[in-house]
Amino acid sequence: MDLSVIITTYNRWGKTKKLLDSLSGYINKDITKEIIIIDNNSQDETIEQLKNYDVKVMKNKTNIRLLADNIGFKEAQGKYILRLDNDIVFNSPFYDQFLDALNRKNVGLVVPLMNYGGKHQKSDSLFNDVVLNKYKFGSSVWFFRKSLLEEIGNIDSKFAYYCNDLDFQLRVLQRGYYIAIARVLVIHDNISSLAITENGEKIREARQFLYEKWGNFLIQLYGPKDNFEEGYQTFAEKILKDLEANK
Repeated sequence: MDLSVIITTYNRWGKTKKLLDSLSGYINKDITKEIIIIDNNSQDETIEQLKNYDVKVMKNKTNIRLLADNIGFKEAQGKYILRLDNDIVFNSPFYDQFLDALNRKNVGLVVPLMNYGGKHQKSDSLFNDVVLNKYKFGSSVWFFRKSLLEEIGNIDSKFAYYCNDLDFQLRVLQRGYYIAIARVLVIHDNISSLAITENGEKIREARQFLYEKWGNFLIQLYGPKDNFEEGYQTFAEKILKDLEANK
């Protein structure tokens, strides 16, 4: 199988419907694929409505939050995994672009540019077809080879509420891979301030643990904090030149 799409749901059927409908409209028809939904005990119409879609549903008895990704990773049969939050919306084709970026030299993970509530994620004016860099953004969309999980492992249980994306991406970088930003713009349909308010203490704990776990590595990557932007820009420019030289 070519592709496994992994989506975690917890209520918000309207968001999930938008995502599934957008996938249907823009995913390649000539690849073998599966869509795996891991539901964290939704209490709305999600489970009933999913019966109308060609998806595999795995139901949890409780809300295990971001750790549900690990169930999907284990179940996935595809050579490639596309991991998505359920409030993502595609508005253009993406698979070929993701695959092209992943096949670049030493790339371990591909993410798109994100549109957060109408605001595009910055790309440092280096954005062309793909930018390979040390990456400083979290992302709700990950595209990677399933075999990568054998090297870096699954979602860390300490990041069940927050920072799972940053931790996963830093493990990719720690293994010596690059992260590519593909020329695909996706919409993040909603960032819930309510969830942040309700889980504020858990989120603070995750941020603190991220700093404790990765502080030294981040300094190695980017240098002192006040030189972060300069170091990032210089590195991205270097990688772009390397990419052109190795085409």
